[in-house]
Amino acid sequence: MSAIDSAPPEGLSVAIIGSFRQHYDAVLECIGTFVEHGVRVTSPKRSRVIDPSQDFVRFELDDPSSSDVEIQYQALVAILRASCVFVVCPDGYVGRTTCYEIGRAHQATIPIFYSAMPRDLPIPVPSSSVMSAEDLGLAMADSSSVPVIDTSDISQRIKQHLLELLIIGLQRSNATRESHAISHERARSLH
Repeated sequence: MSAIDSAPPEGLSVAIIGSFRQHYDAVLECIGTFVEHGVRVTSPKRSRVIDPSQDFVRFELDDPSSSDVEIQYQALVAILRASCVFVVCPDGYVGRTTCYEIGRAHQATIPIFYSAMPRDLPIPVPSSSVMSAEDLGLAMADSSSVPVIDTSDISQRIKQHLLELLIIGLQRSNATRESHAISHERARSLH
């Protein structure tokens, strides 16, 4: 059994993800907010960023002998053990690693909440999953559970998006058929 397959520890918990290089002060504020509400933070641990100019953020608490891949794996284990995930994404910014972590949490059906509506994220995001750390922490403390995300607002948007994709696909298909017909006709005229 791998570490990811292990059962999560008891109690409500949250993993906080986002661009630690760009928004670590906001991440630290969120850690404090969740802790104030009695919600355990599985990741990240409160620590100083060693060199914010590096693409992959390393913390003082990270084992210096660990590779970036090992540190990311450890973070992913902590994320997947959490009751929910909170994405710190001021102005909707979600970086590459955060997108990967969101995808893994989404695949594992872990509820994901966002500080703002994310941009450039290729999955539907229900508006009820966008809230402040304060509101999420309060909701978790008041109900002793993770809030239910209402997905009803995305179903209509997804239907519209799928319809648009279908129309685009049909237009491309028709254009391709017309192009092949023209090419075939030209080829016949050469013989």
